[in-house]
Amino acid sequence: MKLNVGAFAFTVGVWLAASLFVMTWWFIGRFGVDEPVAPSMLERIFVGYRITPFGSLVGLGWGFLSGTIFGGIFAWLYNFFAERFVTEEPPSATRAKRTTKSSRSKRSRR
Repeated sequence: MKLNVGAFAFTVGVWLAASLFVMTWWFIGRFGVDEPVAPSMLERIFVGYRITPFGSLVGLGWGFLSGTIFGGIFAWLYNFFAERFVTEEPPSATRAKRTTKSSRSKRSRR
């Protein structure tokens, strides 16, 4: 089975963007904006990201961008290795083999 690289990349981008957005607002609700929170690793990776309402929008953009890039790379690598190492049989052929073997073993037991 091959992955649709564009669709997979878009989906990962949306999920990562939503995750960063929700996580930022969770931190704001839990600790507030005025109380200094130790700088997170994300503030060091994503330029302009902070635990603030504006930072949630910056995180939304960075999350979508990085999620799309990494999702696209993952899907492309998956397809690359799937073509070379996976041999696909139609599911009906696999079921037919299993059914034939299991029915033979039942007959031989009787």
